[in-house]
Amino acid sequence: MAEKKAFTSSQSKAIAHSGSDLLISAGAGSGKTATLTERIIRKIIDGADISRMLVVTFTKEAANELKSRITARLVSALKDAPDNRHLQAQIVKMSSAKISTIHSFCLSVIRPNFDKIGIDNDFRVGEENEIETLMKESMNEVIDFFYENEPENSDFLTVCDCYSQLSSEDKLADELLSLYNKLSSTSLFLDSLIKDTDFDGDFMLTPYGKVLTTELSQFVYHYAPIYKKIIDDIRAVDGTPKYLNAFVSDFEYLTRIDESLKSPTYQGLKEIFDSYTPLPLNGIKDSEIDTVFAKAVREKFKKTLVEKYKGSYFSAKSESIEASLIQNNKICASMHKILTLFNEEFSKKKRSEGVCDFNDIERFAHKLLLEKNGEPSSLARELSLELDEIYVDEYQDTNSVQNDIFAAISRNNRFM
Repeated sequence: MAEKKAFTSSQSKAIAHSGSDLLISAGAGSGKTATLTERIIRKIIDGADISRMLVVTFTKEAANELKSRITARLVSALKDAPDNRHLQAQIVKMSSAKISTIHSFCLSVIRPNFDKIGIDNDFRVGEENEIETLMKESMNEVIDFFYENEPENSDFLTVCDCYSQLSSEDKLADELLSLYNKLSSTSLFLDSLIKDTDFDGDFMLTPYGKVLTTELSQFVYHYAPIYKKIIDDIRAVDGTPKYLNAFVSDFEYLTRIDESLKSPTYQGLKEIFDSYTPLPLNGIKDSEIDTVFAKAVREKFKKTLVEKYKGSYFSAKSESIEASLIQNNKICASMHKILTLFNEEFSKKKRSEGVCDFNDIERFAHKLLLEKNGEPSSLARELSLELDEIYVDEYQDTNSVQNDIFAAISRNNRFM
């Protein structure tokens, strides 16, 4: 038997884990792929069937390497148990094992179901240069169309103004194509541009404001107990040190922020931050409290509150914030219009050439495996019954479309 790699306690737990999804969080070069490989091998040796596993990698080379490593270990295990029919069968099945790239898996879903998504059965994946040419042709045609047909002061010209620093139409096309490619890897695709764009009320009620509310809550949650401890330590000192007032004043601001977050408004929070004036630390002595810690805490607190919240996040007037949101939503709606027309023209050209790109492959599989409401389709449920375990190597590099696909075909049996 070949010498086995030594695994850490955490890696051993991941290898032995069963009964639920498992997400591995570790840095580059920490052995995630080795752990995944060892888990697969041990599962097979213990009786699992490789034909009921899906193992997904990001490159063909990685898939071939993984298949070779597993096969070699199974052959080595068979030498120690030459009459083991299970291992004999698994070695034979390795040649057809579902160990592949994400796009190869997606193609295996699409090929038998091409008629359900309205594509020809002889489609092929286009070469990179071929797809790039079709993209640029389509985008230039769309830009020309809008220039010729949109009136002055239109939303399209507003979008052009956003890229006014660009010196040519080609650069405008490149910027719009870059945005299109980024959106192609999101679950909502182009609709990401118009999601949550209705502005009616306070900024803090928008998705962006809600993120800020969460951050401020964490800010209060972090500093409140620390300040309380420092204040208690100061009050334990004989007499009443003058610097107590500085910490008490800061703590009162934390309390005001916390109260405001119960029903947050942009203007209400802005007024709190605008009114903050840190009191000086008069007469603080090293012999009385842990001054190094206390000073460091207060300095970081002041810096965050003054520079980040008062000086940045809440520096604009509420009227300006509202005007910016309305303008941004208008621009996003126009970009949605432009990119939707581009997507139609680009798709026509690809169909005419009988080609698709890698984004198409993912989106076709996504369409086949998920209903419009996000629930797994009947096809996804059928596939899930054929898979005892799903392994996703380099999961941190997956996009939301790919993640949706794996979630749709899983039964709480993903190793990521």
